[in-house]
Amino acid sequence: LYIITFSFAFFILLPIKCFSVSQTDYEEARIMRKNFVTEVKKYVGSPYVLGATGPDKFDCSGLIYYSAQQSLNMQIPRTAKALYKYVKIVPDSEKEIGDLMFFKTRSDGSISHVGVYIGNNQFISALSDGPNTGVIVSSIKESYWKPKYCAVGKFLPSTKKEYSNENFINSSEVVENAEIAKTEEKTLSEDIKDRILLDGTFSGDWSLFTENKFIPNFRGLTLGSNIYYTGKVISSGFGFQAKWNYGTKTFQLPLIFSLVLGKYFKIYAGPVFTFGNAFLPSSNEEIKPSIFPGTIGLIVQTPSITKGDFKIHFYQDFNYTVYNNLDGAALSFIKSMASGFVLNTGIRVTFPISVFFKKKA
Repeated sequence: LYIITFSFAFFILLPIKCFSVSQTDYEEARIMRKNFVTEVKKYVGSPYVLGATGPDKFDCSGLIYYSAQQSLNMQIPRTAKALYKYVKIVPDSEKEIGDLMFFKTRSDGSISHVGVYIGNNQFISALSDGPNTGVIVSSIKESYWKPKYCAVGKFLPSTKKEYSNENFINSSEVVENAEIAKTEEKTLSEDIKDRILLDGTFSGDWSLFTENKFIPNFRGLTLGSNIYYTGKVISSGFGFQAKWNYGTKTFQLPLIFSLVLGKYFKIYAGPVFTFGNAFLPSSNEEIKPSIFPGTIGLIVQTPSITKGDFKIHFYQDFNYTVYNNLDGAALSFIKSMASGFVLNTGIRVTFPISVFFKKKA
């Protein structure tokens, strides 16, 4: 009788118990996802800073890393590539709110961006470039994102019954994987290499007038090169120019320190080393070039034409170089502008130093 009673209770109560546990698991999964997404939404509007993990600035994976820590006490991989290897990739039709969306935004086809799916084909991510930067809400249907979208992955338990939650981590687990750490270090290094840019410039130089008349005139040719680190809004750099100054009959080497403002403007200044005797343009009057103060300029450039890792811009440079009388006294305003104010119209090619570190196929 005892055996029959026990068996009856076992087979009746066990399914009820299992159903209760299953329902509890799915409810916990729903709460985890809700908490995670709510945390991510808190930071919409925060600025983008490469390598930042909060609390008031982020890069794309830093936003996810910090939000998982704060909302779930969960330690996850730090970079987009490491997260892609870490999650369970699922079909697009099975994505849920709180899943991670991965994108390939670089010419080498690697995973380079990650965001958090929040429903209705929208995701939140931290952007470094474009008309809107920082932590923003985007749509997978936007013309920019649609061709770059790669996959969706789960790192949180699923609320869908067709997935077994035993394949996912819980909030008390900590990732301690040396291979992931190496991947993170390598990816951060690659990001920095992508931020350090080199450029080469070539221009034809001209001016609007001489001392005696208003007439466009040829002033020479300029070759230049710069190296700089790209920031969120302002980038700083250092470079040199090699100028054949037909107008003053000299060869000049300006060393320039520059600030790049956004995508289209650059200001620079620096000393100028001059070789040969300088003359006032269209005149035999000898003048004295100044080393410092040397030159100052403003460059306005067009949107880029992109060819792989290389970007091509056309630019207009408005620059002024200091000249004086032979005794060191200042030139008159007309002579100073006629000799020193030059317009350089040319082409600029930029590329990241990472192109030198890529392995050949």
